[in-house]
Amino acid sequence: MKIKVVDMPYEQALAQPREKHTPPRRPSMLFRALLRALSAPDLRATHFRCDRVGMERLGPDEPCLVLMNHSCFLDLKIAAAVLYPRPFNIVCTPTRKFQPDTALVRDMLYAVKKLKSSILLYPEASYSFDGTATPLPESLGKCVKALGVPIVLLRTCGAFARDPLYNG
Repeated sequence: MKIKVVDMPYEQALAQPREKHTPPRRPSMLFRALLRALSAPDLRATHFRCDRVGMERLGPDEPCLVLMNHSCFLDLKIAAAVLYPRPFNIVCTPTRKFQPDTALVRDMLYAVKKLKSSILLYPEASYSFDGTATPLPESLGKCVKALGVPIVLLRTCGAFARDPLYNG
């Protein structure tokens, strides 16, 4: 993964214009189907299987908060396969780790309440270097309570061995 770096003085960095905030959008059915189709070859190669426990209690159009461990680069493909056809928005860059971000919480509430879209959140806030889980931030409970939607836990086992972070 390449990250562009621009060297500039601190004052010039502060003078940069802020990005205009855009609210989240509900992913189209075409995008969800395409993501699932493009994920299928990798998942087939890994002999992916999924055990769904208690999912019948969640309505087909009911938004939820999906909490998933972040073990490898296949995580999005796994989520796309497991959650299909449910629409979901992903909490990702440029969020700030372990800092209050009210705009992010507002966007999450907007996605759940207005768009009726689920939220996919990786609460560990980083990839695992060795395949083990990292401690979760205490503020996660506040976020769960504020959203007021059912929680779905997606836990991957063994995905780290297929495509670890240091494999590139």
